[in-house]
Amino acid sequence: MPADERRCGIPIMRSTVPFCYRSGKEFRGNKVFAALFAAFVVLLMSGEFKLASATDETIASVNKAMEEGRFKDAIGLCSEAIKLDPKQSSLYFQRARAYEMINQFDKAVDDLNRAIELDPLNSEAMEALAEVYETRFSRFSDSLRLYKQAAEIVQDPYAGKRLQANIAVLENRLQKDDTSAVRCWHWGNIKAAAGDLSKAERYYTQAIRLDPAMFQAYFSRGLLRMKADRAKDALKDFEEAIKLSPSLRGAYMQKGLANQQIGNIEQAHRDFENAATMDPHDPYAQFYFGLVLETGKDFQDALQHYNEALTRNPKPELRKMIQERISALDPMRKSDSKNNADRKTKDLW
Repeated sequence: MPADERRCGIPIMRSTVPFCYRSGKEFRGNKVFAALFAAFVVLLMSGEFKLASATDETIASVNKAMEEGRFKDAIGLCSEAIKLDPKQSSLYFQRARAYEMINQFDKAVDDLNRAIELDPLNSEAMEALAEVYETRFSRFSDSLRLYKQAAEIVQDPYAGKRLQANIAVLENRLQKDDTSAVRCWHWGNIKAAAGDLSKAERYYTQAIRLDPAMFQAYFSRGLLRMKADRAKDALKDFEEAIKLSPSLRGAYMQKGLANQQIGNIEQAHRDFENAATMDPHDPYAQFYFGLVLETGKDFQDALQHYNEALTRNPKPELRKMIQERISALDPMRKSDSKNNADRKTKDLW
């Protein structure tokens, strides 16, 4: 090796910089080669620019086709562009959107996976794939994993909040049915609506075990037990619900009905009065307190509460009951008024 290419016995490597970028002397000595190389770089950069520009134009055309509902045209545009540039993540993402719109979810999944493979930071593709897995294939674990991955890299704060909400919903869904008081209460409501009263009661009872202060579970279980003609058990639940939440709407009225059913008439009357006082907008509370007043022959006040109940948009069956009591009570009220007038006349004599 020449001496000038050694320093302290260590060989000095020759420059690996392209020949046209070396010293001015070398450059001047190779003008033809330099010109050719520069032209090659310009062509290369021009090609990349044109390719990127073509991709942008394709995506714009795809968006227009999607807006106009021409989903198959959008798929065709993406497919043609992918032939020219098969490593463009955004093209696969756009085509997946179109596939979703025509219910070709398997193809959408393939394209979204390919988009993520080409661009591991494509949070939009991750979120879209998570949604497809969740809503179309019930692959909740895979969906949760993708939502979490997207949340780690997403830049848009709004999208980040949306992802966190999706994560919370899925984490709750993946819990066992009986591990959360709220979840047990929710499932109890579902079973009760479906008519499966025994399972509903088990869920409500489990909710109370997990959270003894959950007044909603006591109230719901009390309603269930009233339906099953177990008024004594229901009464305990309503009493507990009121103890935990004294202003709970409907609790006093249901407690009054339970007391009435087991023969505690005086207590039932107090409960109905409390219900009408605490929740004057409840037509049931007004109606049942009217019954209490009617039983005590206070016909005028009873009519007042019945009429108040009618103004509170009662359900058709309750409206019918109210109107029946008003019709039955009106002659009594008139008779009572006549008797009072006769008494006053006698007193005058």
